[in-house]
Amino acid sequence: MTSSVPDESVSKPAPIDASHMVQVVNYEEHFNDELGAFLQAVKIASLGFDYNVTAIMGPQSSGKSTLMNMLFGTRFPTMDSGGGRYQVTQGVWLGRDSDAAILVLDLEGTDSRERGDDAATYERKSALFALALAEVLVVNVWIHDVGRNNASNMPLLRTIMELDLQLFFGASGSDHNAKRMPKTKLLFVIRDYDATPMDKLCASLREDLDNIWNTINKPPAAEGTPITDYFDLAFEALPHKIYCPKEFEQKVAELKVRFHEDGIFKDEYSRGVAADGFSEYARSVWETIRANKELDIPSQKEMLAHVRCEQIAKEVFNHFGTAIAPLQEQLLPPDRSAPVIVASLFDSLLQNCNAAMDRYGEGASRYSKTVADMKAEDVRAHLTAESKMLLDAQITAASDAAVKEFQESVNGGKDKKHKSQPWLNWNEQSQDALQRAMDIFDDACTALSLSESISDESALQSHPLYFAIGSTASSRRRLEKTLGTELQRATERVLSETRMYCLQTFQSAFKAPMTSVLESVPDDLWSRASEVADASWDATAKEARWVYGAHGLALAEAEMERVVEEDLKNECHDAAMNDIKAAIGTPSNLLLRMMKRFEDTFRFDERGVPRVFGPTEDIEALFVVAREKGEQLAEVLAEIKLSGTLATRTRASRDLTSTRADEGIVIDSILQADLKDKLKRQSGAIFMEAKRAQEAARITTKIPIWLLGVVLILGWNELMAVLRSPLLLMLTLVVVPIVYVGFTMDAPTYLMPAVVATLKPMLEQAKDALDQATRAPVGASGDAGVAVAHGALSDSTAVSTSGARTDETENAGGEKES
Repeated sequence: MTSSVPDESVSKPAPIDASHMVQVVNYEEHFNDELGAFLQAVKIASLGFDYNVTAIMGPQSSGKSTLMNMLFGTRFPTMDSGGGRYQVTQGVWLGRDSDAAILVLDLEGTDSRERGDDAATYERKSALFALALAEVLVVNVWIHDVGRNNASNMPLLRTIMELDLQLFFGASGSDHNAKRMPKTKLLFVIRDYDATPMDKLCASLREDLDNIWNTINKPPAAEGTPITDYFDLAFEALPHKIYCPKEFEQKVAELKVRFHEDGIFKDEYSRGVAADGFSEYARSVWETIRANKELDIPSQKEMLAHVRCEQIAKEVFNHFGTAIAPLQEQLLPPDRSAPVIVASLFDSLLQNCNAAMDRYGEGASRYSKTVADMKAEDVRAHLTAESKMLLDAQITAASDAAVKEFQESVNGGKDKKHKSQPWLNWNEQSQDALQRAMDIFDDACTALSLSESISDESALQSHPLYFAIGSTASSRRRLEKTLGTELQRATERVLSETRMYCLQTFQSAFKAPMTSVLESVPDDLWSRASEVADASWDATAKEARWVYGAHGLALAEAEMERVVEEDLKNECHDAAMNDIKAAIGTPSNLLLRMMKRFEDTFRFDERGVPRVFGPTEDIEALFVVAREKGEQLAEVLAEIKLSGTLATRTRASRDLTSTRADEGIVIDSILQADLKDKLKRQSGAIFMEAKRAQEAARITTKIPIWLLGVVLILGWNELMAVLRSPLLLMLTLVVVPIVYVGFTMDAPTYLMPAVVATLKPMLEQAKDALDQATRAPVGASGDAGVAVAHGALSDSTAVSTSGARTDETENAGGEKES
């Protein structure tokens, strides 16, 4: 890969490539805003503190990028030796290890030709940036530069040590106990190692480092302290990559194992920066360095407290989540099904919360109390939030179960007797149902054990479950209000059912006998109707006092008497009035009853035997009496006139129904007159029928006895002829009764039109046949004779027909006169 001198006009870092690396700081010292997106892409941001950072520095074109690629599987650009020696890495690049959560910083090479006189300034900034972020700083050194000053980066190492002390103590460096920076591991990688003994090389490098340490300006707190108090030194030699490729690769592989398995990274090197805040932390560090300001990094103890308290809190959360997982499955089911009430939920939550706080307190007690207490608030808030979701679900489920239990209890449930008579021991049953419902809630949601187990008020208020005391109490009050509303609604329903039961009791005792009385309509109708109403009311009042009394709704004596004597009596009176009106029926039904009563009086005698209207019967007098009986029915039933106990109501009960003066009126005077008029017209037809029957009887009885003697004398011979002939005798015995019955029932009047209608078609057919016969072909001589005969026949037919019509007219006139 080749590269040219960077363009000074470029101001933005190179775009990110999640599969390779990202340029954190570009050549112009601008920080990359997309570092956070890169950490998300390479799945580092979500790791918390479970990651490490290493960086490499050294001369330009010394194989730094190649070494990091082989150690960590990164893809930093490397130099193409065929193109000459040039600057490859510009600024600061960052990549991720392909096998582990390790961030790798590749710094721009030192002593570059491209930087020129500005190289020292930039090298100081990048070195301070690497110290602030990296736990292990790899220093790449050629073997032939060991023992040299500039070539082996000794001036840069001097800068690194001075900067590291600055990070440890700050600018003043007056307090040795105020260290604000963890140790850093300096790993010197000696390249192109030859036959020189390794211990000699290490001793030479240590001597140079000690000389630098002893000659640098140290803060007062660091005076007299060895370099190992601030750096862990390590040395590694690598053979020549070109001339000894296999040995080089083997040594690199061994070094890679050390990075990944042998613990080069230690907890004491950690900078204590969470992965999701690494990008912002790196930006802040770089901006501070670039502005030549002092880096104020927290002390090791405080940073370690932050790290460890965070880790301990995570462990506590994991343990707590595992412990309450079965509770969540029951109360917050993933399939959104109905939650199941968990027995002793609060005790279980109390036990788990206490265990979680004890576990956190035990682990965090070794660190900064300020940090530990601050994190403890987060732990309590987390435990409170998790517990509140479960307790709220439990409260909701328990409240629903309590309301359901109460509703089933007051509605009778499976108790058939309670359903049919819900008022039985209502007061006792409703209170028992209320207590059972509250017991369900209290058993599921009681929080009394918390206050019982913690006597210290301050400790009680800081407990994660302290909220449960107030939450449970407020929920209980809401449940009591809900159950009170349900009880009021159920009581109103029972009162309504009780009232309906009493009304049904009254109507069952009143309706049948009252209907019977109204059907018979005796002279003392309303007296007897009042007796029926009073008897029905007495039975109903007795039953109502039992229902509203101690065995039922358990009302107070005064209240019970008010309900029975005012409310119920008023309703029974209204029901009686409605039943009587229904029994009387509509005006058309009343007219039918009036006609029936008229006919019963007119057509039947006192014994119920049908009347025979003889010649001497006074039909007019019977008609007048019968019509008066019918009209009397309308007058009696026109107004309901109940008296007695039921009709005597208190003023309060009358006020409740706004009693009107005409409430007993069934038929007003106008309707009565109309009914009487209709009765008069309809009864007139019956009267005329009776008169015709009487006239027929009179005609039958007008034949004198002497006429029978004359008929017998004059018809003696014919009588003997009939008696001597069996055929004529039998015919006479059959025909005479038929003729007698026919004349008695006035049969000719009804039969004559039928006979005429039957014979007329026959006569027409006969006429047509005769006409056809007379028109048959004959000789010329016979035409005139036929014509004459036909004319004579026509004349005779006309005369006979005229005579027949004249006879019919006379007969009809005689029938009308009779």
